[in-house]
Amino acid sequence: MELNFRKEKGVYVAEFEATSDFNLHIEREQEGSISVLQRTTPSGEYDSVYMGGYFNREHKTIDCDFVGAIYPKYIKVVSQVEVIKGEVTFNA
Repeated sequence: MELNFRKEKGVYVAEFEATSDFNLHIEREQEGSISVLQRTTPSGEYDSVYMGGYFNREHKTIDCDFVGAIYPKYIKVVSQVEVIKGEVTFNA
């Protein structure tokens, strides 16, 4: 599934529903912070997936697997810089 990022309050945001384990692939033209947040309810507030972990470092490309025990999960990706490619691949 291709992610569509929208500019919101000076950052780039995409949201999607994960129904099984997935891989998140993000490509950007420059380095900048990126956050991945989740919630297990269709509405409400998001929480950080990783606190002080991988996503707090600055990278142009992110490729990471996500494995969970509870689905669905609602995922929000927030990038400080523009995303040129964002894709989610689900476990079949």
